[in-house]
Amino acid sequence: MAAGNIERFNVLVGAIFAKLYQEFPVAIELHPEDFQEQLAVNRPEPDVDDYDNRRDGKFFVSTVLWLSNHDYLDCGSHVSTGAVMDCVMTARTLELLKAMPSNLESKDPSLGDQLISATKDGMTGKVKELASEFLTKAVVFGTKAATDWVG
Repeated sequence: MAAGNIERFNVLVGAIFAKLYQEFPVAIELHPEDFQEQLAVNRPEPDVDDYDNRRDGKFFVSTVLWLSNHDYLDCGSHVSTGAVMDCVMTARTLELLKAMPSNLESKDPSLGDQLISATKDGMTGKVKELASEFLTKAVVFGTKAATDWVG
């Protein structure tokens, strides 16, 4: 189920970044119930002893905390309802989301604007693709920054 979790993670990350990009620079609360469509992607089969909303809440909080632990967003505490308080994207994330397509003459919107549009339109496949693109750029950006700093 790992591949399914990665796909689910990418869709959720894309939607989270779209929401944070829209609200930037205001820190907001993120609630799992605001991401039900994304949490439903590749949801594991229900267990007799487990409820979807509890498992979704754990997946949601784990995703937000992973993003925070890897410096993609800053956040405060999380509460038993699954909400995560005081979330705002970091400067690193903002720069990557503001990045324009490689063809500067293109009229294509930034990655952040594309995420907002795809999320609003319910284009789960596009959100997943854009989030994956973002995470790839972030790794390359982080590797290059680390190399420049050391070298």
